[in-house]
Amino acid sequence: MHWRQRLEELHPELVSAVMASTIERPYDSDSVLCREGDPPDGMYLLESGRVLVQSLTVDGAAVGLDVVDEGDVVGEQALLAGTARSATVVAVRPTVVRLLRPTQFRELRAERPEIDQFLVHVLDARLREMSARLAEAVHATAEERVCRRLLALASAFDGTIRLSQATLASLAGTTRPTVNRVLQDLVRDDIVRLRRARVEIVDRDALRHRIPPL
Repeated sequence: MHWRQRLEELHPELVSAVMASTIERPYDSDSVLCREGDPPDGMYLLESGRVLVQSLTVDGAAVGLDVVDEGDVVGEQALLAGTARSATVVAVRPTVVRLLRPTQFRELRAERPEIDQFLVHVLDARLREMSARLAEAVHATAEERVCRRLLALASAFDGTIRLSQATLASLAGTTRPTVNRVLQDLVRDDIVRLRRARVEIVDRDALRHRIPPL
């Protein structure tokens, strides 16, 4: 559900209140919205575009954590704690966000306490997603995780996933050779086509059948 729709369901005037409390920020592709370790500047509400959330390992390698599409939010923890950013957020296409700073959030709570329910919904969705990923990590094979990520990303990227195999590997919690092997199997079965830094999903139903229920 788009964040505007979620706000409107909570209160008809909540959308306009949030719009008045936020500032618009445009980003080009490959632009960094925030870096891991930065001071928390607020929550990003995606008006349009798409971002990649990634973190760094101890040896400095980037690990993809999630892809966030328009209508969703990212960085919500900045409204609750004064700790540094726990991840880096990078635009993977031209993106426009609305930034809700902690100070404006506190002022908005005094005017529209319904905003607390919105944040609860966001945190609940994040927790459910983390629980699903944990179950997947425990019960699914690496090959199944790759297929799951491909299927999820197919919707976000309108059928053509514009991410490197290394990024796909980090999102699936596996290695690049495993991703390449799975992709080559899918190519042979006419389920995907490979392009430079792109994966085109040709047959989503066939890909879906590669994924057993958890």
